Amino acid sequence: MADADDSFVAGDVIAGLTENFFEAVRSSPDLAAQEARPAELVYELDQVVSSYLEEQQLSSDAYQLIQQDVLNHIAHDLADQHHDLADLDVSFDAAGNADPAAVMAAMDHHFEALFSSESFSDDGYAALG
Repeated sequence: MADADDSFVAGDVIAGLTENFFEAVRSSPDLAAQEARPAELVYELDQVVSSYLEEQQLSSDAYQLIQQDVLNHIAHDLADQHHDLADLDVSFDAAGNADPAAVMAAMDHHFEALFSSESFSDDGYAALG
């Protein structure tokens, strides 16, 4: 991941947005069907980032930067905390940015392990961030 100084917003804000994303995913009834997951994961991330932009009165130009920071945070947390997940194939470019499609695919592929209430309780997510 790029240095924390390279992030568009502070790390604690990114961690909070990431937590909001995981909460939204866990509470979404539309994610029960496996075929709906990829689109719903993207939708929930979009909603979290868009809400933050509105709350902070930031321009839409900031959207991509904030979304990438959240995806980078998720990718590093997944790699650090879930060594037991096979096929967690998320690559990073020279700037330290995770491939968005790979992060979403990893979350979809390991959905049950990541989003079940047993694996990501409030205390469980705190260990990630």
